[in-house]
Amino acid sequence: MMNMGKHFDYEWCCYDNNRVVGTIKFEVRDDGSVNILDSYKVLSDETKLEFISALREQPFGVDFNNRSDWSILIEWKAHNILYKKGIFKKHTEDTCFNKKDRWYRRLGYRIVCFIFTEK
Repeated sequence: MMNMGKHFDYEWCCYDNNRVVGTIKFEVRDDGSVNILDSYKVLSDETKLEFISALREQPFGVDFNNRSDWSILIEWKAHNILYKKGIFKKHTEDTCFNKKDRWYRRLGYRIVCFIFTEK
């Protein structure tokens, strides 16, 4: 089993008209990566982008300056698509944003989104 290092657990609340309508649970690992728990439950791209933006503003060591919001959103969407299709279900129920992803993974996320996103 791979050692994931220490991590810190957080929750981010989603609001609609000043009412909490849901929470996103996530871990910040000591290497600066972020793991969104049960990320398949977040369906709205708007909510995902709000969360990504809020994450950039937090002081807990997340460094995504080398990744665009679009890049992170595409990764999240690809995980959700694969989860919904039952592909790598155990791996895709959560989404882990690394500071730097390999080029072939980023390409794979784009291909998955292109092929499976409803027009």
